[in-house]
Amino acid sequence: MALELQPSVVTLNQGGTGVGYSSMRVRGVTGSQTVVSLNGITLNDAESQEVFWVNIPSVGSYLGSVQLQRGLGTSSNGPGAFGASVDMDMALPVERSGEASVSTGSFRTFTFRARASSGLIPGGIFAEFAASLQNTQGYVRNGLADVASVYGTFGWRGEKDILKATLLHGRQHSGITWEGMPQSRFEAGDYTYNPAGEYLAPDGTVAYYDNQSDNYRQTHLQLMYSHEFGEGLVWKTTLNRTSGSGYYEQLEELLRRDALDNTLHVCRTELTLTRNRLKSTAGIYLSSYNGDHTGREISPEVQPLYSNSARKRELDAWIRCEWQATPILSSYVDLQYRGVNHTMDGPDEYGQVLDFEGNWRFFNPRAGVMLAIGRCSSLFASAAFGHKEPGRSDLQASTALKPERMLDIELGGSHSSGIWRGSANIYCMEYFDMLLETGRINAAGYTVRENTPRAWRRGIELAASASPGIFRFEGNVSLSTNRVKEYTAYVDTYSPDWTFLGQTKERYDGTDILLSPSLVGMVSVAASVWKGCTVRTSGKLVGSQFWDNTSNPDRRIPAYYVQNLSLSQTLQFHGEWVLDLAAENLFSNRYYADAWVWRALVGGVEYMSEGLFAQAPFNVQARVSYRF
Repeated sequence: MALELQPSVVTLNQGGTGVGYSSMRVRGVTGSQTVVSLNGITLNDAESQEVFWVNIPSVGSYLGSVQLQRGLGTSSNGPGAFGASVDMDMALPVERSGEASVSTGSFRTFTFRARASSGLIPGGIFAEFAASLQNTQGYVRNGLADVASVYGTFGWRGEKDILKATLLHGRQHSGITWEGMPQSRFEAGDYTYNPAGEYLAPDGTVAYYDNQSDNYRQTHLQLMYSHEFGEGLVWKTTLNRTSGSGYYEQLEELLRRDALDNTLHVCRTELTLTRNRLKSTAGIYLSSYNGDHTGREISPEVQPLYSNSARKRELDAWIRCEWQATPILSSYVDLQYRGVNHTMDGPDEYGQVLDFEGNWRFFNPRAGVMLAIGRCSSLFASAAFGHKEPGRSDLQASTALKPERMLDIELGGSHSSGIWRGSANIYCMEYFDMLLETGRINAAGYTVRENTPRAWRRGIELAASASPGIFRFEGNVSLSTNRVKEYTAYVDTYSPDWTFLGQTKERYDGTDILLSPSLVGMVSVAASVWKGCTVRTSGKLVGSQFWDNTSNPDRRIPAYYVQNLSLSQTLQFHGEWVLDLAAENLFSNRYYADAWVWRALVGGVEYMSEGLFAQAPFNVQARVSYRF
């Protein structure tokens, strides 16, 4: 949510607020194709390739820096990005400080955060600890979230050495909201409807199971060491262990629990040499993942339903050279090798025996040039080629799926002068055997994808900002075309009594890629109205987008606009006090930001099941923070 005003970014929260299950798309690219790293270690789940932000609540408040990069990105992140990357780093605590904040607001939302840092003490020792607790009832029914996290780092900093241990633990209990709501409910004004846990009581009335929930705990342990050898040579190594366990409980025809217990070990090491006009970096990223998927019936009787184990091993090696040819011209070459082994054994949650072993070998080259024009302007051009293997839910749908490939070409420039700055970027993301979402989701809420031979995302991103006097103006707009050259939809076909007869093929030429708006824009105005007081208003416009890849106008998310307003007042009194008031969706627009659809032919008549994710109307949050 903190990145939603960046170019080409569209965010979503399933419960309708900013707490609980959240996700974002960049240039229409899904979360499974956006690589997120924490201190250089990939956070994406090895199998689903998704990042579950709800498992690490309030991680943003623990960070020193966040960088969003659109496109294929660099290979130094380990597993390659395939559309965007988010690089997050926790800063070294160099100053003694502390802070605490409490916030409350609409939908019974409450948040508490606290943080304390020792700074650098004699001997180079440092330590930092933080904790967060968030609760919300959510906007939609069963959109509750009760999440918490703790963070700690302890280490030593010498003249040429840094040794740091980091712990990040998250706990999640949230209501299941991934089903969305039927379109008929939204059109009838039943914006908070959620079918999760719905059943008919013995008296024939509609009732809801009160523990239709997702529960998970995740712990990240990292040990980092870096050493400067002198003469521009630096070695840095990070060891990581991520463990997670949990389950989701749901009532369908029976009451069941589907559980996951997994562990990820990573070793990332890189050597950087800087000499004169050349900077070279070589690195290796080794990871080993083990995951056990189990399910059992817990009512009316306790019995096992399935057990599937998975293992994924990965070796990434890269070398990157940056050369400053002249004072105004620089270039880089980035070469990456990825080797991936993924095996699965045993029956899965759908009852199918999922015995699979996949071995993939990828070579991903990248190159670019940058030209400085005076002190205020610059131009750049880059080209990158990447691969991405299928994820677990892809392979559950079909083990015959192929890895997707993409050629990403970027051209752009920026200019700054006095109080203003502007930039422009043209991109062409050319896909081959693209793993394309069909618009359907499976029972666990994952999207179902399939290979399509040829597709592309092409667009231009414009951004500008100016700071005259007490004001700051910011704005960006992304205009794009996101197309599939030839798309074949496979529609399940049934007899009138719902006997499965096979699938009917529907062929389409030149359709739009689902959930990829051709227009995304933002404008923001902030003013320092008096000492310590800042008022800011921002508006986000997202153009219309389709539920699936057929470009059918009846399956389209209408364009929507959301206006927000915030007020911040800073007071100096035995430390620093900050009072924040934020109002979101000022005009209380009724809209949904995401949707899925499943289509079938029943007795020759089209049947459609869909899920729409309604977002909250006008809501407010107030926060009090204290820092010293």
